[in-house]
Amino acid sequence: MSKFEIIDNFLPESDFFVLSETMLSPDFPWFLQNKVANRDENCDATHCLFTHILHSNYSSRSDFWGIFAPALDRLKPRALIRVKVNLYPRTEKKVLHDWHTDNPFEHRGAILHLNTNNGMTILEDGTELESVANRMIIFNSAEPHRSTTCTDKKVRVNININFL
Repeated sequence: MSKFEIIDNFLPESDFFVLSETMLSPDFPWFLQNKVANRDENCDATHCLFTHILHSNYSSRSDFWGIFAPALDRLKPRALIRVKVNLYPRTEKKVLHDWHTDNPFEHRGAILHLNTNNGMTILEDGTELESVANRMIIFNSAEPHRSTTCTDKKVRVNININFL
């Protein structure tokens, strides 16, 4: 796999609309996480996020799993490790979260952005991958990377997929 791959307009517009409208609605359940990247991270208002696990430990964990099917059909993973929706609240200044890896073994990571904002994912070599709605970024998530908050929208929302 190359260092990273960017696929704009990853989903057909109708599929992306259903996915983003559902997950950005006031009725979608979110769960507060007091740390973004690792246990040693400073736990304050700039290092928290809300998540929703769609899939982990070899099975779906959410009633919302079905609306994610078109993304999986397009991605075609051999095996899923985890699918998690992330919501980062806006901060006054862009916050760089700690470096981390998603798992300690070779696997692929994919981030599907649900809204456009000035937040980003940063790879270890300094590459900044922008948050653009319906953009899929695929990379080796066993390599160190970090996320940021955004300052120009209320939230930064993406779906993080770990797979083989």
